[in-house]
Amino acid sequence: MKPFIISTESTSDLTPELIAECDVRVIPMTYILDGVEYPTEDGKTLSAEEFYDRVRKGGMPKTSMVNEDQAVRWLRALVNEGQKVLHLSFSSALSGTCQSFLNAAATLNGELGEERIVVLDTLAASMGQGLLVWYAAQYRKAGDDFETVCRKMRTLIPKLNHYFTVDSLAHLRRGGRVSGFTALLGSILNIKPELHVDENGKLIPIGKVPGRKKAISGLFAKMQERWIPEENKTVFISHGDCLAEAQSLGRMIEERLGVQDIRYGMIGPVIGAHSGPGTIALFFVAKDKFEKK
Repeated sequence: MKPFIISTESTSDLTPELIAECDVRVIPMTYILDGVEYPTEDGKTLSAEEFYDRVRKGGMPKTSMVNEDQAVRWLRALVNEGQKVLHLSFSSALSGTCQSFLNAAATLNGELGEERIVVLDTLAASMGQGLLVWYAAQYRKAGDDFETVCRKMRTLIPKLNHYFTVDSLAHLRRGGRVSGFTALLGSILNIKPELHVDENGKLIPIGKVPGRKKAISGLFAKMQERWIPEENKTVFISHGDCLAEAQSLGRMIEERLGVQDIRYGMIGPVIGAHSGPGTIALFFVAKDKFEKK
């Protein structure tokens, strides 16, 4: 029997292979596309490729959070297996899902009379959330107990860096991240934004460059500037149905920084609904998340 259960949401964008490697439980979330609700669960939904194809053709996806009742049912089922549960949740600055899980854990721990469930706000999204899950699984595999892993994760979360670029500003405009004028001007001038997730878990624009190649090179430059070699044996890159470009970023990291273990994954529909096709996101560990203003 495992010493404790690690749990997360499908917004972690973990591949089936990584889910198996980490031995993690993943609660599916739902999204709506063209009026039809789909779960983010293999075999019961559109493939990521189908999702992005429909978005490129004008499909308008919408997402919803996990509510408290759903969180209670999920965590109750896990804790009923007789083990403690560490749940690593989607950034509270981007969704109410984390608060639902915090409330659910408080309710269930109160019923149990002890802290059997710990919910941590990862302040992360997509495979940034997934990379934190991967680290927790590595700590558990190395023999760390529940309390030690929780303590290590609280230290690691503020160091997990996210840098990404999108192919079109239209999806960020719909989410209120950029103005309509900025999105239109960016489209006309082929301007690509550089963004990151800050120390509060919020999505923040940090720059803009002309053209796609410079935007991808900019992601590498950020990692080169901030990375800690001994902490980055494994790096995650996620993408919105543009694997070849994500792999070009990975080759830069392999050749210039010597990182050999680079994992790629598709950005799922819940995150992809807001970032759109062509997004490339890079996740690694640094000293902190602070960007110079």
